[in-house]
Amino acid sequence: KGVIVIDPGSNTQVGDILLDHVKKTTDKPVVAVLNTHVHGDHWLGNHAVAKAYPGVPIYAHEKAIERLASGEDKDWMDLFKNVAPEAMKGTEIVIPDNGLKGGETLTLGGADFVILYPVEQAHTDTDIYIEIPSQKAIFLGDIVMNKRTLGNRVQEASFSGIEKATQLALDRPGIEYFIPGHGNSGGREVVENALKFISTLRASVKKYYDDGLADFEMRDKVLADLKEFKDWNGFDELGRAISFLYLEVEAEDFQ
Repeated sequence: KGVIVIDPGSNTQVGDILLDHVKKTTDKPVVAVLNTHVHGDHWLGNHAVAKAYPGVPIYAHEKAIERLASGEDKDWMDLFKNVAPEAMKGTEIVIPDNGLKGGETLTLGGADFVILYPVEQAHTDTDIYIEIPSQKAIFLGDIVMNKRTLGNRVQEASFSGIEKATQLALDRPGIEYFIPGHGNSGGREVVENALKFISTLRASVKKYYDDGLADFEMRDKVLADLKEFKDWNGFDELGRAISFLYLEVEAEDFQ
């Protein structure tokens, strides 16, 4: 009965391009938007949809809405304006207005969308999975990315949470199509590869921590353990992730 847009992108221009593609596919209206988490590259495109379809409901986890409403929305706008001022021209802040807890089944446009809040902290504390049983598909947000490491927002991530949530995606029954937050969609191999990466990374840092190495001392050894992922986007930036994961392992050691 209508189009549901998930994560319309990082600015109004991207959102407009998305809507152009939608119109080439169907003349049905956009009846809902869902944002998988709080990061601006996933929700700043909301403006394009709200501009074209005034009053369209926009869903996200309630923690995402709370964070954005408390001022993080402007932080993301300022960050993106500094990085790409031309691309951000005309973009206005439109934050989600329908909060989710996880566990809901939304009927949108005549189809059911199952909302999952897999763990309290993974890529962020706001991550949701969006499962569409009729399509045997699941949108994974940035908990799972295809042939990309952890990105540059690792300071708020829980590496153990990412591993647990990634396994939970594989455990969902009847799912055949997996749509990551970045990178190509595909079958179970997308999630299996992501799980292998995060599990290998965590095990490697834990091993060298137990051997008494500091984070800067273990960096090259960890990267060697991850050599099969050396062609992934962001591999050369893993030093920062290793430092934050070291702190997580250290905290676990003192519990």
